[in-house]
Amino acid sequence: MVLRQQTTSPYRAVHSIWKTYGFAKADIRRFLADAPNNAPVKFSDFNVQDFMEWIVSIRKEDGSTPTYSTYNCHRAGLFNRFRDYKQDIAPLQSELKTHFRGLQRTKTQALANGEGRVKIGKDALEFALYKSLCLLLMKSAKPDYVFTHCFMTYCWNLMCRAGNMTSICWSHLEWRNDALGIYFAHMKNDQLGQRPRDPRHIYANPIIPEICPILSLGIYMLTIPIRPGNTQLFPGGNQYDRFRKVLVRLLNTVEGSAELRARGMTTDDIGTHSCRKGATTTCFPSLPSCAVQVAEFALASVVWHVEFLEQTLPPNHRLFFTPIFRDREQLMELKSLVTCRLNSPGDTIVATGVPPHISILQHMHSLAKNVNDVVPQIQKVAPEVIRGVIDEIEKRAMTAGTVTRDGLEAMINGCLENSALYQLVLTLKNSPTPAIQQEETLTGDEAGTMTPMWGSHLWGGRIHPVPQDFAFPNSCSQIAWQYWMCGDRQKRYPPLRNLSRDDMPSTNMRKRLSDLRYLMQLVEKRVEEQEKWIANPSIEQANEMFEEGKMY
Repeated sequence: MVLRQQTTSPYRAVHSIWKTYGFAKADIRRFLADAPNNAPVKFSDFNVQDFMEWIVSIRKEDGSTPTYSTYNCHRAGLFNRFRDYKQDIAPLQSELKTHFRGLQRTKTQALANGEGRVKIGKDALEFALYKSLCLLLMKSAKPDYVFTHCFMTYCWNLMCRAGNMTSICWSHLEWRNDALGIYFAHMKNDQLGQRPRDPRHIYANPIIPEICPILSLGIYMLTIPIRPGNTQLFPGGNQYDRFRKVLVRLLNTVEGSAELRARGMTTDDIGTHSCRKGATTTCFPSLPSCAVQVAEFALASVVWHVEFLEQTLPPNHRLFFTPIFRDREQLMELKSLVTCRLNSPGDTIVATGVPPHISILQHMHSLAKNVNDVVPQIQKVAPEVIRGVIDEIEKRAMTAGTVTRDGLEAMINGCLENSALYQLVLTLKNSPTPAIQQEETLTGDEAGTMTPMWGSHLWGGRIHPVPQDFAFPNSCSQIAWQYWMCGDRQKRYPPLRNLSRDDMPSTNMRKRLSDLRYLMQLVEKRVEEQEKWIANPSIEQANEMFEEGKMY
């Protein structure tokens, strides 16, 4: 059997730890480097008892014992070392199996006694938390956050390991009808790539844009430079670690920490530990951290049934001596936050185990509510109906030659409309300034050849073409070139090449303008040498000029 390098490396590390029990680490690495020659130990003298004594002596950094899976990993490393040196492990397997079964029973009994955590691994990422994190990522302009948002949405929609995301190439993407198809060339359960190549489909989400994978990919492609020769969707040395570090950084922000605290989670391991603060911590000061979220719903039930408890329990009951019942104002405030009702669209909690007739009753309740809402609507329409009848009577009176007050008013308004007086007032009121109107009428080539009316901003005792809070675009060099040549028509910024140092609001901005001018002049020189220079280019023409001058 041939094992991959990624599999044998942990085994060698495990064996190195085991041999540290009796040898120096440098000598161990020298011995292990040239397997199967130069065996570091005499395998015929190997003693299972010594190995088990070393196993049970292993401790974590905090002094606690590791999980059973850690012990099992060390045993797998031992078996691999025997295989590397062509030694027979079969005589020892039976004895090791017996010892490890006893060790597993000991660990299970310790878990039953409350030592350690029963759950192993990560908790599932809640959908509500997933939406909140995506929204936080979208609210930041940092390039790493743009990358992480795209990375996270595709991990979620593809339901794949984060490690598989790093191997996706641009050639693995294709658009089929209304879906984006992504192929996986290599997966953990398909090491040789022999399974059928069927794409996984990803659909847009126009209802919740912060989790829309198509939107995140569009933002990623527009803001992150895609350099020629990059075949991977997320190029770089170790994009998995990059995603992990940025995610930890996000969870350590004020907003991220608040989202985790709201769900009883910590920044160390999302979904692993619960650390709920607030009313539950106050009411249950000695509660284990892993049960805080359970206690939240238990407390809600107590608060909701406070009248029943006060009527049923004796006055000297222990419950009434707890902090929550000693503060009546806080108790009533908490009760106002608890709701008991039927399920409604948009609820974060999904009702499970509800019989079908409950849903029918809910629809009947909604239907009865709609019927009750009809009466106010009828009352609201009644005046309009009466007004319509009066108007019809007025029309007939005018036809008969009878002049009424409403008819006279209608005739005067008609004369004013015929004289175009109303139209003149509306035109003067709603028409934009000539400069803006001229700019809006420019389309196509006219927008690239005619000079628009740029904005004016008064600050620092003089008029400037940019506002005092002006900031340079935080993007790639091509976007900077577009601003340098074309400006920003939406914000009415002129081309940045027309700005002077006096137009910058701070010393730092003046330095940035100087650096940008130096870089852009290199591109300008190259474009002029190629005789591709255009004085007032459009965005498309500016991009063509940049392609000519970027290799300067």
